[in-house]
Amino acid sequence: MDLLKSPIQKLYRNFLVPSLLSAVVTSVYSFVDMIAIGRGVGPEGTAAISIATPILGIISFFGILCGVGGSVYLGKARGEGATEKSNAYFSASLFLAVVVTIFAWVGFIVFSTPIYRFFGATENLMPYVQEYTNCIVWTMPFFILSAYLTNIVRSDGAPNKAMKAVIIGGIFNIFGDWFFVFPMGWGMFGAALATVLGMIIQFTILCSHFWSKQCGLRIAKPFRPLRAFRNILLTGFSSSVVSISLSILTVILNKHRLCVMAEKQRWPCLVW
Repeated sequence: MDLLKSPIQKLYRNFLVPSLLSAVVTSVYSFVDMIAIGRGVGPEGTAAISIATPILGIISFFGILCGVGGSVYLGKARGEGATEKSNAYFSASLFLAVVVTIFAWVGFIVFSTPIYRFFGATENLMPYVQEYTNCIVWTMPFFILSAYLTNIVRSDGAPNKAMKAVIIGGIFNIFGDWFFVFPMGWGMFGAALATVLGMIIQFTILCSHFWSKQCGLRIAKPFRPLRAFRNILLTGFSSSVVSISLSILTVILNKHRLCVMAEKQRWPCLVW
């Protein structure tokens, strides 16, 4: 796909439709995750998912932060015909994504239990939260880098490949939810395993783009790296803040539920 010579209407359609389909599939398999756990594990499992959801939102925040910021400047440079500058921004965003991934990964592994408690995990729910979320935390690089690569691959003129990666990974996730939770009887771990394997499949398909003839990106020395990092982070923040704001809202709701439950136990006479 020639981003400089193709008609605007065709480019708009070729980028819009895959982006919408990817968003729909992501919403569907998240919904199926909740249904499978609710039916297979029970209300404790559903409550644990509501605590894990903000963590997934934060993970997406890191990937989108680097991916959107990098893809914007990458595309801008390519539109100017500055191939080296485009590759330099790609390299800067990739380096930034790897560094952010390492720090986030180590932080979540070391402080996982306090984080779960902060997000609303009680002593009763903690085993369910750990069984599901620990799988996500230990494989966090696949989640962050998949969110990053989805934006980069799309900006490299391959929106259909990005869409296929999300759809194929999502379909496996949906099938895995059923297979691992019900026939295998693995409960929370089964649902988490389906999510992780689906994300690994998505990550693998996205990585295959860089070995294809369609790839126009190369590793290059970043031009003014500190300035490039700043531009990428500032530009990506506006898009990624939506993801983290939903996480903050979910944490507030979880805290509110805990307060309501505590009041009911303290003043049962006030509960109708």
